[in-house]
Amino acid sequence: MSAPFATPAPDDVQAELLLYLDAYSESLDHGLARYFGIEPLGLAGAPIVALKSAAAWTFLQKEGPGHEGHVDPANAIPIDLPLADPIVLADIQHQAWSMVREGNVKLKEQTVPIADLLATQEVVDKERVASDEARYRERGDEQGDYLPLVLEYEGQFAILSGHHHAQAVANAGAREMRVQVMTGSP
Repeated sequence: MSAPFATPAPDDVQAELLLYLDAYSESLDHGLARYFGIEPLGLAGAPIVALKSAAAWTFLQKEGPGHEGHVDPANAIPIDLPLADPIVLADIQHQAWSMVREGNVKLKEQTVPIADLLATQEVVDKERVASDEARYRERGDEQGDYLPLVLEYEGQFAILSGHHHAQAVANAGAREMRVQVMTGSP
C-alpha cells in the first residue's frame, strides 16, 4: 500500500513539472497579455517551476549560468509575516487571476496595518530585505513609486508582490505601511 502523498521518482517529477510549467506559463502569458493589451510574450520557457511534495512547495531554478531568480537560494530565509495556508493561497490566486482575466483590476493606494498583512511567498532574500530595511529607515513612509501589491481577503491583505519590502518595513518596527490594493469583482 502506497502512502497517499508519496513523492514520485525524480524522473516522474521532472516530467510532471515540465507539463505543469508549460500549461501554467501559457495561461499566465495570455492573462498578462490580455491585462496589458499586448501580444502574448511566449513565457513557456520561464525559469522558475513549482514542485509539490508532501511537506511543502519548493521553487527550483532551471540550470543555467549564474543566479537570476527572484530569491537567491544562498540568501533565502523564511518570511517572518503570517503565511497563507495552501487552501487560502489557492483562493487568493484564483480571485486575483479572475480579476486579471476579466480585465476588472483597479488599484487603490491605502495604508494598512502590518498585522493585517498575509504573505503568499514562503521565503525572502535576506540581502534584499536588509537593503529595503535600510532604505525604509532612511526615508520612512516615503517609499517612492513602488508599493507592495495586495488583495484584500477576509479582513487581511494578501501580498501578491512586494514581500521583501513588506518584511523590511515590519523589521524596521513600523505598525502600518502604504500598499496598492487590487480591487475588482472576482
